[in-house]
Parts: sequence; C-alpha cells; structure tokens
Amino acid sequence: MHVDLFHEKIIVLFLFIQTIATSAQRYSVVVSEIMADPVPSAGLPEYEWIELYNRGSSWVNLAGWRIGDASGQSGPMPAYELQPGSAVLVAGSTAASHLSALANCLPVTSWPSLDNNGDLIVLYDNSGEVIHALQYENAWFSNPAKKEGGWTLEMQHEAYPCLGRENWKESNVNGGGSPERLLRI
Repeated sequence: MHVDLFHEKIIVLFLFIQTIATSAQRYSVVVSEIMADPVPSAGLPEYEWIELYNRGSSWVNLAGWRIGDASGQSGPMPAYELQPGSAVLVAGSTAASHLSALANCLPVTSWPSLDNNGDLIVLYDNSGEVIHALQYENAWFSNPAKKEGGWTLEMQHEAYPCLGRENWKESNVNGGGSPERLLRI
C-alpha cells in the first residue's frame, strides 16, 4: 500500500497531537483513595488498591505509568484513557480481576505492597516523571475501629493534592470504601 506524502504528514501530525494531548502535568492525575489494609474486610474484596483521579482538563493515556513505594515500582499500566473528572482503580493482577466487578480497575504486575501504618506512594508517568506523591499515615484515620483494617483513606479535596492529613479521612461509605464513587466538593 502506497501512502502519499500528504497523508504521511497528516499521520505524523495526528501522532504528534495525540502525544501532546495525552501527556500529563504534575498533579493533573492524583492518588485519591488508598486501600492499604484490606483485612478484615468491611465489605470490599481483601486486596490492596489505589484510585487515580484525573483532575486535569484533558484525557490522559495511562499506558506505561507505574505505581511506586519505598520498596519499588509496579509493572507498567495498560493503555487506558482516563477522562477529565473520572477515576480508575489500580491494583495487582489478581486483585484487579476481583475488583473489576466493582469498578474499572487496571492490573499491574509487581504490585508494591502498601504498608498498613503508612507508606510513600508515587505515581510515575510513562517517561518516569513524578506526577503525584504522598506519604500517608495510619494516624490519618480518626476512627480507631477503621484504623484496624478494611477501610480506605479518601482525599477530600482534589484541588489540594499536597495538603496531607488535613485533606484525607477514612471512608464513611458502608462496605469500607468508595472505589470510583467521586465524593468531590
């Protein structure tokens, strides 16, 4: 099949525009919910996961993005177009197969085990740039019973992704968390 020079330029221009449209800036996508200690379950499957929220104005292709913690990084995320104002879960491959019944969930290999009492979570784009990072703590739970496991920590205001403890609290949703249920104020 022969492609003339005009069509070749159009294809190159399209690929360039697609690359620009899918690149993310720091804090355009944030970690908005954390299930670090799923046992004992309050209703959700007993697997660790995080939720990513696109707070930007453009869609973002998550292909090749990774999750890291103090001990290492996950394998790359599959291609997924995260629309503005939407969320998706990310979990290890086995966990993702169980969580997909509840919400969109991207599987990754080599899931970095999240520490129950606190850990550093880092979101890397496909070029290795840090898009969001946070150091959560078990002390962010105000309810002692929920601190024992089965409940998520949820970001309260995505406009302040670096605020820390003041911007996070345990889920108040029956079942232990609100995967993909956006509680934005």
